[in-house]
Amino acid sequence: MVGWPGELEGNLSGPAPDEYLLEDADFEFLYGKDMDGLENDPGMQAALNVDVPPVRDWFSPFNGSRVVHPYTETPSSAPVLHDLYPRLGPDDDPAVVLAPGIVDAAAPVASFAAGNEIVALARRAAVPGNGQWVADEADPERSFAALVTAAAADEGSGWLEWEPHDGADSVRTEPVIALTAHRHFPVRDDGPWVHAAIGGGRFLAIPLRFVVSYRPDPHVRRRSEQTFNDLLP
Repeated sequence: MVGWPGELEGNLSGPAPDEYLLEDADFEFLYGKDMDGLENDPGMQAALNVDVPPVRDWFSPFNGSRVVHPYTETPSSAPVLHDLYPRLGPDDDPAVVLAPGIVDAAAPVASFAAGNEIVALARRAAVPGNGQWVADEADPERSFAALVTAAAADEGSGWLEWEPHDGADSVRTEPVIALTAHRHFPVRDDGPWVHAAIGGGRFLAIPLRFVVSYRPDPHVRRRSEQTFNDLLP
């Protein structure tokens, strides 16, 4: 997020003042008391479509072409978001690597056994029925097919229960405005996953190992669209 471009408002022109100085102004979220802990919650950052690293990473470069003083170079301390897309390299074309013929190939679905005990406990506590899908690792093919059907009902608008990142120590239920399920992720370990937009943020490739349940709800998308329309001039 780099300032705010002038074209967002018809009566403005040119970049905001901070755009001349700062490449990224997401750190401004740290000044909001209601954002306490945001720097340690990559799941919330994904929903807000921002990037606010922990304190130890504040002097890390934005990309590999940047050079920083060696005294500031420290190992990343950021929790790892459960998102498969970073597996793609800079030379990988998603349209080719993640083509439907690959990610939806008929080869058997790999196991999506719970990624840890937190997810396993949440799955055991979840109650399927009334439209809610709950991951059933005992029968991957049947369970995956049921998820595809559930997501198709309202074009993936609904509520996703998942563990957002390593070390979260809990699961949470969040709105998704779009969700599709795929059988394979062809980079590194294969496994089923969902292409999902958490809240109004960016799309993630969430491995099913960290998903507990999904409940379709068309109102989630409608509320999101209404909120967006209300922001328009």
